[in-house]
Amino acid sequence: MELSHSRFIGLSASFVASLGGVTIGYREFLKKVDGFAALRMDEKTVRMGRPYEEGARDYLGTQMAVGRMLKKVMGTEGSLRIAKNGDLLSDTVPFSKRLRAIDLIIDQMKEEREDK
Repeated sequence: MELSHSRFIGLSASFVASLGGVTIGYREFLKKVDGFAALRMDEKTVRMGRPYEEGARDYLGTQMAVGRMLKKVMGTEGSLRIAKNGDLLSDTVPFSKRLRAIDLIIDQMKEEREDK
Protein backbone atom coordinates (compact mmCIF):
# COMPACT_ATOMS: atom_id res chain seq x y z
CA MET A 1 0.00 0.00 0.00
CA GLU A 2 1.42 3.33 -1.02
CA LEU A 3 1.04 6.42 1.18
CA SER A 4 0.21 9.66 -0.54
CA HIS A 5 2.49 12.62 0.09
CA SER A 6 -0.16 14.60 2.03
CA ARG A 7 -1.08 11.60 4.17
CA PHE A 8 2.60 11.08 5.05
CA ILE A 9 2.94 14.75 6.03
CA GLY A 10 -0.22 14.53 8.13
CA LEU A 11 1.00 11.45 9.96
CA SER A 12 4.41 13.02 10.51
CA ALA A 13 2.88 16.23 11.84
CA SER A 14 0.61 14.36 14.26
CA PHE A 15 3.56 12.29 15.47
CA VAL A 16 5.67 15.40 16.09
CA ALA A 17 2.77 17.14 17.88
CA SER A 18 2.11 14.15 20.13
CA LEU A 19 5.82 13.79 20.88
CA GLY A 20 5.92 17.46 21.86
CA GLY A 21 2.93 17.00 24.15
CA VAL A 22 4.48 13.99 25.84
CA THR A 23 7.77 15.85 26.31
CA ILE A 24 6.07 18.85 27.90
CA GLY A 25 3.98 16.60 30.14
CA TYR A 26 7.03 14.65 31.25
CA ARG A 27 8.95 17.85 32.01
CA GLU A 28 6.06 19.13 34.15
CA PHE A 29 5.89 15.79 35.93
CA LEU A 30 9.62 15.99 36.75
CA LYS A 31 9.14 19.51 38.14
CA LYS A 32 6.38 18.25 40.45
CA VAL A 33 8.53 15.33 41.61
CA ASP A 34 11.46 17.69 42.23
CA GLY A 35 9.26 20.02 44.28
CA PHE A 36 7.83 17.15 46.30
CA ALA A 37 11.34 15.79 46.93
CA ALA A 38 12.57 19.20 48.18
CA LEU A 39 9.67 19.52 50.63
CA ARG A 40 10.09 15.92 51.79
CA MET A 41 13.83 16.47 52.31
CA ASP A 42 13.08 19.60 54.36
CA GLU A 43 10.66 17.62 56.54
CA LYS A 44 13.17 14.84 57.17
CA THR A 45 15.86 17.41 57.98
CA VAL A 46 13.68 19.31 60.47
CA ARG A 47 12.61 16.09 62.19
CA MET A 48 16.29 15.30 62.87
CA GLY A 49 16.37 17.96 65.58
CA ARG A 50 16.62 21.63 66.45
CA PRO A 51 20.15 22.19 65.02
CA TYR A 52 19.01 20.81 61.68
CA GLU A 53 15.92 23.01 61.70
CA GLU A 54 18.09 26.06 62.37
CA GLY A 55 20.45 25.00 59.61
CA ALA A 56 17.59 24.65 57.14
CA ARG A 57 16.22 28.08 58.10
CA ASP A 58 19.68 29.65 57.82
CA TYR A 59 20.28 28.08 54.41
CA LEU A 60 16.94 29.14 52.95
CA GLY A 61 17.16 32.62 54.49
CA THR A 62 20.67 33.10 53.13
CA GLN A 63 19.59 31.97 49.65
CA MET A 64 16.77 34.52 49.72
CA ALA A 65 19.16 37.27 50.87
CA VAL A 66 21.54 36.42 48.03
CA GLY A 67 18.57 36.51 45.64
CA ARG A 68 17.56 40.00 46.82
CA MET A 69 21.13 41.21 46.39
CA LEU A 70 21.41 39.69 42.92
CA LYS A 71 18.09 41.24 41.93
CA LYS A 72 19.51 44.70 42.72
CA VAL A 73 22.84 44.01 41.02
CA MET A 74 21.26 42.52 37.88
CA GLY A 75 18.75 45.33 37.39
CA THR A 76 16.08 44.59 34.80
CA GLU A 77 17.30 41.05 34.22
CA GLY A 78 17.16 40.42 37.96
CA SER A 79 13.57 41.66 38.11
CA LEU A 80 12.63 39.12 35.47
CA ARG A 81 14.22 36.22 37.33
CA ILE A 82 14.00 37.00 41.05
CA ALA A 83 11.00 37.93 43.20
CA LYS A 84 11.06 40.89 45.59
CA ASN A 85 11.54 38.56 48.58
CA GLY A 86 14.53 36.79 46.96
CA ASP A 87 12.76 33.72 45.59
CA LEU A 88 13.94 32.52 42.21
CA LEU A 89 10.96 32.67 39.89
CA SER A 90 12.10 29.53 38.09
CA ASP A 91 12.15 27.39 41.25
CA THR A 92 9.49 24.72 41.46
CA VAL A 93 9.15 25.31 45.20
CA PRO A 94 10.27 28.81 46.20
CA PHE A 95 12.45 29.26 49.28
CA SER A 96 9.68 31.21 51.05
CA LYS A 97 7.26 28.32 50.57
CA ARG A 98 9.84 25.92 51.96
CA LEU A 99 10.28 28.16 55.02
CA ARG A 100 6.51 28.22 55.57
CA ALA A 101 6.46 24.42 55.23
CA ILE A 102 9.13 24.18 57.94
CA ASP A 103 6.92 26.27 60.24
CA LEU A 104 4.01 23.90 59.58
CA ILE A 105 6.19 20.87 60.30
CA ILE A 106 7.33 22.42 63.60
CA ASP A 107 3.70 23.07 64.56
CA GLN A 108 2.79 19.49 63.64
CA MET A 109 5.68 18.13 65.74
CA LYS A 110 4.51 20.21 68.73
CA GLU A 111 1.00 18.81 68.36
CA GLU A 112 2.37 15.27 68.14
CA ARG A 113 4.34 15.82 71.38
CA GLU A 114 1.28 17.25 73.14
CA ASP A 115 -0.85 14.27 72.09
CA LYS A 116 1.53 11.83 73.79
